[in-house]
Amino acid sequence: MDEELDLLADRAGLAEGRAQLVGEGRAHRFDQLVAAAEVLVGGAAVQTGALGRRHDREGLHAPFGHQGPGRGQERSAALLRVAAEGALGGLDGFHGVSRTKSNIDVAFRNYNTYVGFRSCCGREPPLAHRDAPIQIERADGIATITLHRPESRNALTPELFAALGSLFQEVAANPEDRVMVLTGSGDAFCSGADLSGSADAAKQLSEGPISRAQWTRKTTAAALALHDLPKPTIAAVNGVAAGGGCNLALGCDIVFAAASARFAEVFVNRGLGLDYGGSWLLPRLVGLQRAKDIAFRGDLLDAQEALELGLVLEVVSDHQLAKRVSEYARTLAAKPPIALADIKQGLNRATSWTFEESIGFENERQAACLGSSDFREAMKAWMQKRPGDYTGH
Repeated sequence: MDEELDLLADRAGLAEGRAQLVGEGRAHRFDQLVAAAEVLVGGAAVQTGALGRRHDREGLHAPFGHQGPGRGQERSAALLRVAAEGALGGLDGFHGVSRTKSNIDVAFRNYNTYVGFRSCCGREPPLAHRDAPIQIERADGIATITLHRPESRNALTPELFAALGSLFQEVAANPEDRVMVLTGSGDAFCSGADLSGSADAAKQLSEGPISRAQWTRKTTAAALALHDLPKPTIAAVNGVAAGGGCNLALGCDIVFAAASARFAEVFVNRGLGLDYGGSWLLPRLVGLQRAKDIAFRGDLLDAQEALELGLVLEVVSDHQLAKRVSEYARTLAAKPPIALADIKQGLNRATSWTFEESIGFENERQAACLGSSDFREAMKAWMQKRPGDYTGH
Protein backbone atom coordinates (compact mmCIF):
# COMPACT_ATOMS: atom_id res chain seq x y z
CA MET A 1 0.00 0.00 0.00
CA ASP A 2 2.78 2.44 0.89
CA GLU A 3 4.60 1.77 -2.38
CA GLU A 4 1.40 2.25 -4.34
CA LEU A 5 0.61 5.51 -2.56
CA ASP A 6 4.15 6.72 -3.20
CA LEU A 7 3.75 5.90 -6.88
CA LEU A 8 0.46 7.75 -7.13
CA ALA A 9 1.82 10.66 -5.14
CA ASP A 10 4.64 10.97 -7.67
CA ARG A 11 2.15 10.91 -10.55
CA ALA A 12 0.04 13.55 -8.83
CA GLY A 13 3.08 15.74 -8.25
CA LEU A 14 2.82 15.35 -4.48
CA ALA A 15 5.69 12.99 -3.67
CA GLU A 16 7.58 15.67 -1.75
CA GLY A 17 4.53 16.48 0.35
CA ARG A 18 3.92 12.85 1.24
CA ALA A 19 7.58 12.35 2.09
CA GLN A 20 7.29 15.32 4.44
CA LEU A 21 4.30 13.76 6.18
CA VAL A 22 6.08 10.43 6.51
CA GLY A 23 9.11 12.16 7.99
CA GLU A 24 6.91 13.93 10.52
CA GLY A 25 5.14 10.73 11.47
CA ARG A 26 1.86 12.01 10.03
CA ALA A 27 1.46 9.61 7.12
CA HIS A 28 -1.60 8.11 8.78
CA ARG A 29 -3.46 11.41 8.25
CA PHE A 30 -2.56 11.30 4.57
CA ASP A 31 -3.64 7.69 4.14
CA GLN A 32 -6.82 8.31 6.16
CA LEU A 33 -7.76 11.10 3.80
CA VAL A 34 -7.04 8.95 0.76
CA ALA A 35 -9.69 6.53 2.02
CA ALA A 36 -12.13 9.31 2.86
CA ALA A 37 -11.60 11.01 -0.51
CA GLU A 38 -12.33 7.68 -2.16
CA VAL A 39 -15.63 7.41 -0.34
CA LEU A 40 -16.39 11.04 -1.19
CA VAL A 41 -15.84 10.78 -4.89
CA GLY A 42 -17.03 7.33 -5.75
CA GLY A 43 -18.19 5.30 -2.81
CA ALA A 44 -15.86 2.52 -3.96
CA ALA A 45 -13.48 0.66 -1.71
CA VAL A 46 -9.79 1.50 -1.61
CA GLN A 47 -8.41 -1.99 -1.28
CA THR A 48 -4.90 -2.90 -0.24
CA GLY A 49 -2.87 -3.64 -3.35
CA ALA A 50 -5.73 -2.65 -5.64
CA LEU A 51 -5.96 1.13 -5.33
CA GLY A 52 -5.01 1.75 -8.93
CA ARG A 53 -5.49 -1.66 -10.54
CA ARG A 54 -9.13 -2.03 -9.63
CA HIS A 55 -10.01 1.37 -11.07
CA ASP A 56 -7.82 0.77 -14.11
CA ARG A 57 -9.57 -2.51 -14.83
CA GLU A 58 -13.14 -1.44 -14.23
CA GLY A 59 -13.20 2.34 -14.64
CA LEU A 60 -15.39 2.57 -11.55
CA HIS A 61 -17.60 5.54 -10.63
CA ALA A 62 -16.13 8.07 -13.06
CA PRO A 63 -16.10 11.38 -11.16
CA PHE A 64 -14.98 13.66 -13.98
CA GLY A 65 -17.34 12.67 -16.77
CA HIS A 66 -17.12 9.40 -18.72
CA GLN A 67 -14.17 7.31 -17.67
CA GLY A 68 -13.51 3.99 -19.32
CA PRO A 69 -10.79 1.41 -18.73
CA GLY A 70 -7.29 2.82 -18.55
CA ARG A 71 -8.29 5.93 -16.61
CA GLY A 72 -8.13 4.42 -13.14
CA GLN A 73 -4.61 5.56 -12.30
CA GLU A 74 -5.50 9.09 -13.37
CA ARG A 75 -8.56 9.03 -11.13
CA SER A 76 -6.60 7.62 -8.22
CA ALA A 77 -3.98 10.33 -8.68
CA ALA A 78 -6.70 12.98 -8.57
CA LEU A 79 -8.10 11.45 -5.38
CA LEU A 80 -4.64 11.39 -3.94
CA ARG A 81 -4.15 15.07 -4.70
CA VAL A 82 -7.35 15.93 -2.83
CA ALA A 83 -6.28 13.76 0.11
CA ALA A 84 -2.72 15.07 0.20
CA GLU A 85 -3.81 18.69 0.10
CA GLY A 86 -6.19 17.99 2.96
CA ALA A 87 -3.48 16.28 4.99
CA LEU A 88 -0.91 18.98 4.35
CA GLY A 89 -3.38 21.76 5.05
CA GLY A 90 -5.06 20.25 8.09
CA LEU A 91 -8.38 18.59 8.79
CA ASP A 92 -10.40 21.80 8.92
CA GLY A 93 -10.74 21.76 5.14
CA PHE A 94 -8.97 21.11 1.90
CA HIS A 95 -6.36 23.81 1.50
CA GLY A 96 -4.96 24.64 -1.89
CA VAL A 97 -7.65 22.77 -3.80
CA SER A 98 -8.12 25.67 -6.20
CA ARG A 99 -5.58 24.03 -8.50
CA THR A 100 -8.06 21.21 -9.12
CA LYS A 101 -11.25 23.06 -8.22
CA SER A 102 -13.17 22.38 -11.43
CA ASN A 103 -12.60 18.64 -11.18
CA ILE A 104 -13.45 18.57 -7.49
CA ASP A 105 -16.64 20.58 -8.08
CA VAL A 106 -17.77 17.99 -10.61
CA ALA A 107 -16.95 15.23 -8.17
CA PHE A 108 -18.95 16.90 -5.43
CA ARG A 109 -21.90 17.43 -7.72
CA ASN A 110 -22.02 13.90 -9.07
CA TYR A 111 -20.69 11.76 -6.22
CA ASN A 112 -21.30 13.69 -3.07
CA THR A 113 -21.15 11.26 -0.16
CA TYR A 114 -22.01 12.70 3.22
CA VAL A 115 -19.77 10.51 5.32
CA GLY A 116 -16.60 10.85 3.30
CA PHE A 117 -16.91 14.61 2.92
CA ARG A 118 -17.83 15.18 6.52
CA SER A 119 -14.97 12.99 7.74
CA CYS A 120 -12.44 14.82 5.59
CA CYS A 121 -13.64 18.40 5.78
CA GLY A 122 -15.50 18.72 9.07
CA ARG A 123 -18.41 20.49 7.39
CA GLU A 124 -21.64 19.64 5.63
CA PRO A 125 -21.44 18.67 1.95
CA PRO A 126 -23.21 20.93 -0.57
CA LEU A 127 -25.55 18.13 -1.60
CA ALA A 128 -26.68 14.84 -0.11
CA HIS A 129 -26.41 12.07 -2.68
CA ARG A 130 -29.06 9.41 -2.59
CA ASP A 131 -26.55 6.74 -3.56
CA ALA A 132 -24.16 7.42 -0.69
CA PRO A 133 -23.10 4.11 0.89
CA ILE A 134 -23.75 5.52 4.37
CA GLN A 135 -26.52 8.06 4.83
CA ILE A 136 -27.70 10.15 7.75
CA GLU A 137 -30.98 11.93 8.39
CA ARG A 138 -31.71 14.19 11.33
CA ALA A 139 -35.13 15.03 12.76
CA ASP A 140 -36.43 15.86 16.22
CA GLY A 141 -33.15 15.07 17.95
CA ILE A 142 -32.83 11.67 16.27
CA ALA A 143 -29.90 10.92 13.97
CA THR A 144 -30.77 7.96 11.74
CA ILE A 145 -27.82 6.32 10.00
CA THR A 146 -28.63 3.98 7.13
CA LEU A 147 -26.16 1.55 5.59
CA HIS A 148 -26.95 1.77 1.89
CA ARG A 149 -25.19 -0.86 -0.18
CA PRO A 150 -28.16 -3.12 -0.95
CA GLU A 151 -26.33 -4.82 -3.82
CA SER A 152 -23.89 -6.28 -1.25
CA ARG A 153 -26.45 -6.67 1.55
CA ASN A 154 -24.86 -3.60 3.15
CA ALA A 155 -21.46 -5.23 3.62
CA LEU A 156 -18.82 -2.67 4.57
CA THR A 157 -15.27 -2.23 3.36
CA PRO A 158 -12.61 -1.23 5.91
CA GLU A 159 -12.83 2.34 4.61
CA LEU A 160 -16.59 2.42 5.13
CA PHE A 161 -16.20 0.96 8.61
CA ALA A 162 -13.77 3.82 9.31
CA ALA A 163 -16.18 6.36 7.87
CA LEU A 164 -18.96 4.90 10.01
CA GLY A 165 -16.79 5.31 13.09
CA SER A 166 -16.19 8.96 12.18
CA LEU A 167 -19.92 9.45 11.88
CA PHE A 168 -20.50 7.90 15.30
CA GLN A 169 -18.00 10.39 16.73
CA GLU A 170 -19.80 13.22 14.98
CA VAL A 171 -23.14 12.20 16.49
CA ALA A 172 -21.48 12.00 19.90
CA ALA A 173 -20.21 15.56 19.56
CA ASN A 174 -23.38 17.12 18.12
CA PRO A 175 -25.60 18.47 20.93
CA GLU A 176 -28.60 18.45 18.60
CA ASP A 177 -28.40 14.66 18.26
CA ARG A 178 -30.08 13.12 21.31
CA VAL A 179 -30.53 9.55 20.05
CA MET A 180 -28.94 7.55 17.23
CA VAL A 181 -30.74 4.91 15.16
CA LEU A 182 -28.78 2.51 12.96
CA THR A 183 -30.43 0.48 10.21
CA GLY A 184 -29.87 -0.92 6.73
CA SER A 185 -31.50 -0.50 3.34
CA GLY A 186 -33.10 -3.26 1.32
CA ASP A 187 -33.53 -6.67 2.90
CA ALA A 188 -30.40 -6.64 5.08
CA PHE A 189 -29.09 -4.80 8.10
CA CYS A 190 -25.40 -5.52 7.45
CA SER A 191 -23.79 -8.72 6.21
CA GLY A 192 -20.44 -7.82 7.76
CA ALA A 193 -17.14 -7.04 6.08
CA ASP A 194 -16.93 -6.83 2.30
CA LEU A 195 -14.28 -9.32 1.21
CA SER A 196 -15.56 -9.74 -2.33
CA GLY A 197 -13.51 -7.09 -4.10
CA SER A 198 -10.22 -8.80 -4.77
CA ALA A 199 -8.54 -12.18 -4.46
CA ASP A 200 -5.27 -10.29 -4.07
CA ALA A 201 -6.66 -8.45 -1.06
CA ALA A 202 -7.76 -11.71 0.58
CA LYS A 203 -4.31 -13.19 -0.05
CA GLN A 204 -2.57 -10.18 1.49
CA LEU A 205 -4.87 -10.30 4.51
CA SER A 206 -3.92 -13.94 4.97
CA GLU A 207 -0.18 -13.49 4.48
CA GLY A 208 0.71 -9.95 5.47
CA PRO A 209 0.74 -9.02 9.17
CA ILE A 210 0.78 -5.29 8.39
CA SER A 211 -2.25 -5.57 6.11
CA ARG A 212 -4.06 -7.64 8.73
CA ALA A 213 -3.36 -5.07 11.43
CA GLN A 214 -4.52 -2.23 9.19
CA TRP A 215 -7.71 -4.11 8.36
CA THR A 216 -8.62 -4.84 11.97
CA ARG A 217 -7.81 -1.33 13.15
CA LYS A 218 -10.02 0.23 10.50
CA THR A 219 -13.00 -1.98 11.28
CA THR A 220 -12.78 -2.11 15.06
CA ALA A 221 -12.29 1.64 15.49
CA ALA A 222 -15.97 1.98 14.59
CA ALA A 223 -16.91 -0.57 17.28
CA LEU A 224 -15.07 1.49 19.87
CA ALA A 225 -16.70 4.71 18.67
CA LEU A 226 -20.13 3.08 18.90
CA HIS A 227 -19.47 1.76 22.39
CA ASP A 228 -18.15 5.13 23.57
CA LEU A 229 -21.06 7.11 22.12
CA PRO A 230 -22.63 8.71 25.21
CA LYS A 231 -26.16 8.86 23.79
CA PRO A 232 -28.74 6.09 23.44
CA THR A 233 -28.15 4.00 20.33
CA ILE A 234 -30.83 1.85 18.72
CA ALA A 235 -30.39 -0.84 16.09
CA ALA A 236 -33.35 -1.36 13.78
CA VAL A 237 -32.45 -4.76 12.34
CA ASN A 238 -34.44 -5.05 9.13
CA GLY A 239 -32.90 -8.25 7.78
CA VAL A 240 -29.70 -10.26 7.96
CA ALA A 241 -27.11 -9.13 10.51
CA ALA A 242 -24.06 -11.35 10.10
CA GLY A 243 -20.49 -11.31 11.37
CA GLY A 244 -19.38 -7.76 12.01
CA GLY A 245 -22.90 -6.67 11.08
CA CYS A 246 -24.33 -8.80 13.87
CA ASN A 247 -22.01 -7.27 16.44
CA LEU A 248 -22.65 -3.81 15.01
CA ALA A 249 -26.30 -4.34 15.94
CA LEU A 250 -25.55 -5.91 19.32
CA GLY A 251 -23.20 -3.03 20.12
CA CYS A 252 -26.18 -0.69 20.20
CA ASP A 253 -27.92 -0.09 23.52
CA ILE A 254 -31.30 -1.29 22.28
CA VAL A 255 -32.03 -3.74 19.47
CA PHE A 256 -35.36 -3.97 17.65
CA ALA A 257 -35.75 -6.70 15.05
CA ALA A 258 -38.13 -7.15 12.16
CA ALA A 259 -39.80 -10.55 12.02
CA SER A 260 -37.62 -11.37 9.00
CA ALA A 261 -34.37 -10.47 10.77
CA ARG A 262 -31.61 -13.06 11.10
CA PHE A 263 -28.53 -12.96 13.31
CA ALA A 264 -25.32 -14.94 12.81
CA GLU A 265 -21.87 -14.95 14.40
CA VAL A 266 -20.47 -16.54 11.24
CA PHE A 267 -16.79 -16.00 12.07
CA VAL A 268 -16.01 -19.62 12.90
CA ASN A 269 -17.37 -20.69 9.50
CA ARG A 270 -14.83 -18.37 7.84
CA GLY A 271 -11.89 -19.58 9.90
CA LEU A 272 -11.99 -16.49 12.10
CA GLY A 273 -12.36 -15.63 15.75
CA LEU A 274 -14.98 -13.21 17.01
CA ASP A 275 -14.62 -9.62 15.91
CA TYR A 276 -16.16 -6.19 16.36
CA GLY A 277 -16.58 -6.64 20.09
CA GLY A 278 -18.47 -9.92 19.95
CA SER A 279 -16.40 -11.58 22.67
CA TRP A 280 -17.34 -8.74 25.05
CA LEU A 281 -20.95 -8.32 23.96
CA LEU A 282 -22.25 -11.88 23.75
CA PRO A 283 -21.57 -13.11 27.32
CA ARG A 284 -23.00 -9.89 28.74
CA LEU A 285 -26.18 -10.31 26.75
CA VAL A 286 -26.84 -14.04 27.02
CA GLY A 287 -24.37 -15.47 29.55
CA LEU A 288 -21.09 -17.27 28.97
CA GLN A 289 -22.35 -20.74 28.05
CA ARG A 290 -24.94 -19.52 25.54
CA ALA A 291 -22.39 -17.07 24.12
CA LYS A 292 -20.00 -19.95 23.48
CA ASP A 293 -22.75 -22.01 21.88
CA ILE A 294 -23.71 -19.18 19.51
CA ALA A 295 -20.09 -18.46 18.58
CA PHE A 296 -18.99 -22.12 18.30
CA ARG A 297 -21.80 -23.09 15.92
CA GLY A 298 -22.02 -19.91 13.84
CA ASP A 299 -25.61 -20.72 12.90
CA LEU A 300 -28.33 -18.32 11.80
CA LEU A 301 -30.74 -17.32 14.55
CA ASP A 302 -34.16 -16.07 13.56
CA ALA A 303 -35.71 -13.04 15.21
CA GLN A 304 -37.77 -15.04 17.68
CA GLU A 305 -34.75 -17.07 18.80
CA ALA A 306 -32.78 -13.85 19.23
CA LEU A 307 -35.60 -12.45 21.35
CA GLU A 308 -35.75 -15.53 23.57
CA LEU A 309 -31.97 -15.45 24.06
CA GLY A 310 -32.01 -11.78 25.04
CA LEU A 311 -30.17 -10.46 21.99
CA VAL A 312 -33.06 -8.17 21.05
CA LEU A 313 -35.57 -6.19 23.06
CA GLU A 314 -38.55 -6.57 20.78
CA VAL A 315 -39.61 -8.22 17.51
CA VAL A 316 -42.15 -6.43 15.33
CA SER A 317 -43.60 -7.05 11.89
CA ASP A 318 -41.43 -5.88 9.03
CA HIS A 319 -43.76 -3.07 7.99
CA GLN A 320 -44.02 -1.79 11.59
CA LEU A 321 -40.29 -1.72 12.37
CA ALA A 322 -39.57 1.86 11.32
CA LYS A 323 -42.65 3.19 13.10
CA ARG A 324 -41.94 1.32 16.34
CA VAL A 325 -38.30 2.37 16.42
CA SER A 326 -39.25 5.98 15.70
CA GLU A 327 -41.72 5.97 18.59
CA TYR A 328 -39.13 4.55 20.96
CA ALA A 329 -36.42 6.94 19.78
CA ARG A 330 -38.69 9.95 20.22
CA THR A 331 -39.42 8.86 23.78
CA LEU A 332 -35.71 8.78 24.60
CA ALA A 333 -34.98 12.02 22.73
CA ALA A 334 -37.40 13.79 25.06
CA LYS A 335 -35.46 12.71 28.18
CA PRO A 336 -32.72 14.80 29.89
CA PRO A 337 -29.49 14.16 27.91
CA ILE A 338 -27.13 14.44 30.89
CA ALA A 339 -29.08 11.88 32.89
CA LEU A 340 -29.22 9.48 29.93
CA ALA A 341 -25.46 9.73 29.37
CA ASP A 342 -24.73 9.09 33.05
CA ILE A 343 -27.09 6.11 33.21
CA LYS A 344 -25.54 4.60 30.08
CA GLN A 345 -21.98 5.04 31.30
CA GLY A 346 -22.73 3.59 34.71
CA LEU A 347 -24.47 0.52 33.32
CA ASN A 348 -21.81 -0.12 30.67
CA ARG A 349 -19.07 -0.10 33.28
CA ALA A 350 -20.96 -1.92 35.99
CA THR A 351 -19.78 -5.40 34.98
CA SER A 352 -16.14 -4.43 35.51
CA TRP A 353 -16.67 -2.31 38.63
CA THR A 354 -17.10 -3.34 42.23
CA PHE A 355 -20.30 -2.30 43.99
CA GLU A 356 -18.35 0.39 45.82
CA GLU A 357 -17.00 1.77 42.53
CA SER A 358 -20.49 1.95 41.08
CA ILE A 359 -21.73 3.79 44.18
CA GLY A 360 -18.82 6.21 43.87
CA PHE A 361 -19.65 6.91 40.23
CA GLU A 362 -23.33 7.40 41.04
CA ASN A 363 -22.50 9.84 43.84
CA GLU A 364 -20.25 11.90 41.59
CA ARG A 365 -22.65 12.03 38.68
CA GLN A 366 -25.74 12.54 40.82
CA ALA A 367 -24.12 15.64 42.30
CA ALA A 368 -23.52 16.93 38.78
CA CYS A 369 -27.12 16.22 37.77
CA LEU A 370 -28.47 18.00 40.85
CA GLY A 371 -26.62 21.13 39.73
CA SER A 372 -27.91 21.04 36.16
CA SER A 373 -30.61 23.16 34.59
CA ASP A 374 -32.14 19.93 33.28
CA PHE A 375 -32.76 18.79 36.87
CA ARG A 376 -34.50 22.07 37.67
CA GLU A 377 -36.59 21.79 34.52
CA ALA A 378 -37.50 18.18 35.32
CA MET A 379 -38.75 19.16 38.76
CA LYS A 380 -40.80 22.04 37.36
CA ALA A 381 -42.28 19.81 34.67
CA TRP A 382 -43.17 17.18 37.26
CA MET A 383 -44.88 19.70 39.53
CA GLN A 384 -46.71 21.31 36.61
CA LYS A 385 -47.66 17.95 35.10
CA ARG A 386 -46.19 18.74 31.68
CA PRO A 387 -43.42 17.33 29.47
CA GLY A 388 -39.96 18.66 30.20
CA ASP A 389 -37.98 20.82 27.78
CA TYR A 390 -34.34 19.84 28.25
CA THR A 391 -31.21 21.54 26.96
CA GLY A 392 -28.46 19.17 28.08
CA HIS A 393 -27.06 21.71 30.55
